[in-house]
Order: sequence, then structure tokens, then C-alpha cells
Amino acid sequence: MLTHTFVGHSQGVLSVAFSPNGQILASGSADKTIELWRLNDRILLRTLVGHSAKV
Repeated sequence: MLTHTFVGHSQGVLSVAFSPNGQILASGSADKTIELWRLNDRILLRTLVGHSAKV
């Protein structure tokens, strides 16, 4: 089994979801951001900010 740790959020991750095609991972954090990761090369695509609550 292959594992990888994605590093980016400044607080704990509260939720994760995969895109329908399995190529993008979205992680929501207590730091009130959502990060979008491209799984095939483990690249952070973008960080969504501006949320008023933990996601």
C-alpha cells in the first residue's frame, strides 16, 4: 500500500472529498480553508479562503 501525507493546512483537517473522476482531493480544515490537490503528482492546485466557519 502506498501512502502520502499532504501538508498545507495550519490546523486539523475536518473533511475530505474526491472528485467524481478520482483525480482531485478537496480537504477542509479548522483553519477555515479548503485545499484542492491533484492526486497524480500531489500538487496543491489552490487554496480557497474567505469562509466564516470551520469546514
